[in-house]
Amino acid sequence: MPARNRSELKSVSEKEFAKLSAVLDRVPADLAVESDADGISVKDIVGHRAHWLTMFAGWVADGRAGKDVHT
Repeated sequence: MPARNRSELKSVSEKEFAKLSAVLDRVPADLAVESDADGISVKDIVGHRAHWLTMFAGWVADGRAGKDVHT
């Protein structure tokens, strides 16, 4: 069920982040940095997603501040 307001979004996000953290806690450190056949590791994927989440948060903040996000 999609979140319908800020409170629900925060709750869903926290629940999903906890699930992700639990999975990542089970990944041994040496395996997390081991690359697959395409040269990509678990650490690469998590870092990439974290970077996009940071950019998204910046876009939201810019939009709320009335900044032109298309320049």
